[in-house]
Amino acid sequence: MAMEGEPGFVVKFLYLLTLSTAWGMGIWVTFISGLIMRQHLPRKWLRSVQGLLFPIYFMLGSCCSILNLTLFALYHPRETLETQEVVQMWLWLVSVVSWALNARWFSDTTITSLEKMTAIEIEHGILGQEVVQPINKEGPPFDQSQDMKDMKEKCAQLEQRDQKYSRAVGRFRRYHKASLFANFVSLGCTGISLALVAQHLGAL
Repeated sequence: MAMEGEPGFVVKFLYLLTLSTAWGMGIWVTFISGLIMRQHLPRKWLRSVQGLLFPIYFMLGSCCSILNLTLFALYHPRETLETQEVVQMWLWLVSVVSWALNARWFSDTTITSLEKMTAIEIEHGILGQEVVQPINKEGPPFDQSQDMKDMKEKCAQLEQRDQKYSRAVGRFRRYHKASLFANFVSLGCTGISLALVAQHLGAL
């Protein structure tokens, strides 16, 4: 049921809060924290952190998008929608679907596949031997490229001779790509919605 009149301060504040939360969270998780963790955490630790972080990230993103879509729909009756408002409505719908797919399917399957891969790699002695660079280390940064190269070669060899590991890797790659795509779709829809809201700001 649509609400009559202009939204009040609380509704506007809640709308902007959830919108900015989804956008800031997406930028941080996608482009900042992931890069830092890959540089400074061993592979096993990185996967453990991702297994805890990503479900919360996608669930919170879903909640923000659902709330934004609900608030927007309440104050924009379908009969009075203009072109830009229709676009924004579809952006929120696509965003909700993308977040939800990641929260309920893609990320769960990706994490499950990672757990299987990790268990097999530990069983074969591949994980647990990484060299870790301290974040506050003085002097030139440690080059981990050779260490990572050796590990990738061992994983590639294991994939060729272990069918169980090969299936887990294949499943991980498929769902990881789907999860990345859905995440970028969610982030893009949120960013465009943020830009559309900025167009209506009368003052800072």
